[in-house]
Amino acid sequence: MKKSGYKKKRDLNPKSENRLRDAVVGGRPTPFGYLEFLAERDELLKHKWIESEKLGYDVGSDSAISSWIKSHRKDWLRHRVALFRATHPNLLSQQN
Repeated sequence: MKKSGYKKKRDLNPKSENRLRDAVVGGRPTPFGYLEFLAERDELLKHKWIESEKLGYDVGSDSAISSWIKSHRKDWLRHRVALFRATHPNLLSQQN
């Protein structure tokens, strides 16, 4: 019998599971990673709009994304981590 790559939840090591996985949005649980993706996408769209306004034409998604990653992503991620640590200190202490 061939083993599949799928692991049942009970087979996972509890320390390796993402304890911060779910957040509630609009009364429904939403994966935490998806919320971070949405926040980053919003920042990218803001950056695209600002750069397009500066130049007077649409800079395009590819140009805006590469510009934002080179110029702003590192600081934005630092800010997000600091914000998360400040608002969820009890969750971080449970992981150790």
